[in-house]
Amino acid sequence: LNEAASGTWRLLMHKGSNDSQRTFVMWLIPDSTRIRYRISGVTNTSIGGDGNINLPVESWSHVACVKEGMNLRLYVNGALDTEVLLPEAGVGNTGPLRINKNGIHTPSQASFDDLEIFGVALEAEEIAGLAASSDDADTDGDGLSDYLEAILGTDPMLP
Repeated sequence: LNEAASGTWRLLMHKGSNDSQRTFVMWLIPDSTRIRYRISGVTNTSIGGDGNINLPVESWSHVACVKEGMNLRLYVNGALDTEVLLPEAGVGNTGPLRINKNGIHTPSQASFDDLEIFGVALEAEEIAGLAASSDDADTDGDGLSDYLEAILGTDPMLP
């Protein structure tokens, strides 16, 4: 994540052709770096939850959203952040998947790596395994991740 709280909703990703198609959507909450995650229901176009964990700025985070039956879960760095019981069934859509920008919401200043969408609900252990395999490498061992050094314009190969 490359930005702190900004006072406005910032889009992470949205699948749908318009704002009433939200299967699925994730934003950063205006006063924080927590995630709001939603899907469209049969009668309500916005059902879901809000994360409790603030994503650290200028650092990689592993985020997973899982819908299994009537449960919608948000995981951050392999751990369950929040879970909601959906009040109604979700509905899909054939709209495009848009990352950071959809022409409706303010874009976030987030970078994405290893974005995957699965056709099945992953178990908590599988998500923890994916998060553990994420690479926050510090090639030169100076205490700054290679990612942060790239942002700062320093050389991740020189201590």
